[in-house]
Amino acid sequence: MKKEHLDRLGPEIQTFVKDIERKSGMAIQVETDDSRVGRNAGEPDPLACVVNESEARLLVPSTTELLDGPVLHELLHIHRFLVEGVPQISVCEDHWSPDLERVFAQLDNNLEHLVIVPIEIQRIPERRILWVEKLRRILSQVEDGQLPTADQKFLAIYSRFFVAHVLKDSALLEWSKSILDTLGLSSEADVFRQKMLSA
Repeated sequence: MKKEHLDRLGPEIQTFVKDIERKSGMAIQVETDDSRVGRNAGEPDPLACVVNESEARLLVPSTTELLDGPVLHELLHIHRFLVEGVPQISVCEDHWSPDLERVFAQLDNNLEHLVIVPIEIQRIPERRILWVEKLRRILSQVEDGQLPTADQKFLAIYSRFFVAHVLKDSALLEWSKSILDTLGLSSEADVFRQKMLSA
């Protein structure tokens, strides 16, 4: 990472960047991506990362704002892929379509969050507030039927597991269980929970 970007981060995040770059043998590039500005109404502009065998890029809405929390989140993704060697879920070329690629990318991201968000909250405890708010917004969308049916079902089932095992928030857990009951998905959520715990 260039010094001008590194210098905007706290000492612990700077050390983490250098550790990833040393272990992976790859420099992390910071790239401004204006399409990330105002992407999700009512939420902070999201960062993202692009990681493969030949590059690691951190996509930011503005290079003037490199905050430790959002950067740590993306660095944890990068560390998983480049240092730990965790494979990413992707679509086979023979069956590729933009819709499938989007679905697989979202699935991979959601599964990764089950691993990295607890680390993120442990390192920067105030990040828990952001995740609680994010899950409140998701549960509201699921409850209000604002999503396509497949997304609604997946997020209802996934959110219960995330709330119970990552956030450990009793109020959100009761809300998510109530939504599952209303949608008739409680048994599917139990199966998902058991399979995720065993995995």
